[in-house]
Amino acid sequence: MTLAGLSVRNAFLRNKTRAFLTVLGVVITTVAFLFLRTVLTAWYASSEASSADRIVTRNAISLTQSLPLAYSDRIAQVPGVTRLTWSNWFGGIYKDRKNFFAQFAIDPVSALEVFDIRFVQGNKTDFLGDRNACIVGKGLAEKFGWKVGDTVPLFSEIYPGDWKFRIAGVIEGADDASIATPCTSIGRD
Repeated sequence: MTLAGLSVRNAFLRNKTRAFLTVLGVVITTVAFLFLRTVLTAWYASSEASSADRIVTRNAISLTQSLPLAYSDRIAQVPGVTRLTWSNWFGGIYKDRKNFFAQFAIDPVSALEVFDIRFVQGNKTDFLGDRNACIVGKGLAEKFGWKVGDTVPLFSEIYPGDWKFRIAGVIEGADDASIATPCTSIGRD
């Protein structure tokens, strides 16, 4: 009898229950390890994809609750802060709830300074000149077939009413891939 034959005979033929439980234990351990690695990778994915020189602060209560605007002066005094901007979650609905995409009311001048935004269509001047203007990500414009000049109707439960925004630009981010994903930035906060 060879060494390999003896190993197989002792592993699988002598005690089938022990062999089954050993194999099951190895499978469960492998699946658990892969699951935990997947969770950790997903957990750190957003921080690894974000810009290393940018920090975001928000109200501890909710994304819909703004920080007081007076905090901007205090944040600007923190060593290392060179520029800042602010935004406010709009929470609008486009036609149907299943058409969800993020919408933020922004301070247009400071936001265009802070984020490296490239206008694929439209221009910065048109966006800054119209209070009801918005800019949309390239992916979102392609998804809904929007183009510069189109009017986007939104219904908001946070800010009740029917809102209409004119698309002043289609954008993509030069330094941050998340800007090219579906998003809308609405004119003025």
